[in-house]
Amino acid sequence: MAADAKKETVEVIDETSSEDTDSKKGKLGSTVTKEATVFAKAASIYFDTYQTLHKESEDKKKNNAMKNLVANTTKAHKAAWKHVLQNSPIHKENERVMRKFVTDSGFDKVYTWLDDKDDDD
Repeated sequence: MAADAKKETVEVIDETSSEDTDSKKGKLGSTVTKEATVFAKAASIYFDTYQTLHKESEDKKKNNAMKNLVANTTKAHKAAWKHVLQNSPIHKENERVMRKFVTDSGFDKVYTWLDDKDDDD
């Protein structure tokens, strides 16, 4: 019985010593840094837009800007997300892959919605 056993040789490829590993770490770090920068800018856009909209509402409504709270919040979110979609390297790659499965009009609708042109004040 033991004489019938076969000895198999398996080749293991060790990529830890390759120079490519360092470049992958560099790419990951760069991508994370870019994403953090995009989201930090998006947060800035959100609060700047929100502050501007709130000030405009306050000027129009004279101490009754709270009526526009939800609309202003939505518009500020849209402005921030528009920045993320236009500037995030990860989103751009995801969008490139998704365009194989989703029609261009699907993406166009998202960008049109984010433009916030159809909303009434």
